[in-house]
This record gives sequence, C-alpha cells and structure tokens, in this order.
Amino acid sequence: MMQINIQLKQINELIAKTGGHLNPKLSEKELIAFEQIYGITLPLEYRSFVLNIGDGGLILPEYSKNLVNRRNWLLKPLRESKLSKELLSTPFPYTESWNWEGGEGEYDIEADTEGKYHLTKCGNIELFDIGDGASWNLIVNGTCKGEVWSFSEVGIFLPSERMNFYDWIINWFENKPYW
Repeated sequence: MMQINIQLKQINELIAKTGGHLNPKLSEKELIAFEQIYGITLPLEYRSFVLNIGDGGLILPEYSKNLVNRRNWLLKPLRESKLSKELLSTPFPYTESWNWEGGEGEYDIEADTEGKYHLTKCGNIELFDIGDGASWNLIVNGTCKGEVWSFSEVGIFLPSERMNFYDWIINWFENKPYW
C-alpha cells in the first residue's frame, strides 16, 4: 500500500505541474456497483486512481504546457462508460502483440473466420483515444489483467516493457517513449 501511496502522490504532482484537470473521484460504492454490473474486479492501480485522484479528465503531458495550440488529452471517465457486460466479463485472450495487417499470417478482420479479431474487444476498457483509430486500453480481465496496451486499426501492441496503469500514466505525463 505504501508504494501505491507514493505513486498516487507522484501522479497528483504531475497533474498539478502540467495543469491537468480531472473529474471527481468515484466513491467506493460507485466502483463496487460498476464491478458488480460487469462481473469484474478492476486492477488495483486503476481502482486506486479513480477512488483517490479522479475519474478521467484532462491529462496533459509535460511538453504540452509549452504549446500554443495544445489539444485536449482526455482520459475517459469510467462512470460514463457504455460497455458490453458480455465483452468486459470475457477474458482478453492475448498475451503478445498481434499485427493483423502485415508480415506473415495477415488476417482478414472483415471475415474474422476464426473470431480472433472479435476477441480483441474482450476484457479491456479504452482509457484514451489518441486519434487515427488508435487508443490506449487497460486490460481488466484475463492473463494480462492490469496491463495497458496500444490498440489500433492494424493490431494490438504491448509497449516495449509491460506496464501497469501507474507506469503508463506516469510515462504519459513525462512524455517517455513506449516503444
């Protein structure tokens, strides 16, 4: 618990330093209700974040405060999620990156004859839409529960090192490379 408190403090400092603004925190009651509706238990780091810091909102990377025309970087609020119980309660089956458009074994996602593409929709919550069909998603069910992955129109990808929600959000604020 001490490590989590240190990480929460570091994230709060980064939010204050960069001028981000988060939505109100979730109550324990709201979070438990969400978990019961979807039949999951959220990863500890993400749970701690929404209970102690905020439920989504504007998170600005360090370099953005120097930009004249900075765009909004919005962490999606959990309380506004419109998720499928069936998809969220089904474990995310992947443990390695998968590029379905390129290299050997290119996969026709339109036909999806094996159901492999459909399974990419299971057991994860989109945290952040980065545009051009790409997002950062938190795995909430399955072997990789607690990890943040990059999803795009061409595949699902692990960062160069597996990272939990705290590692991911701190890297985001500090503009550290993921690859």
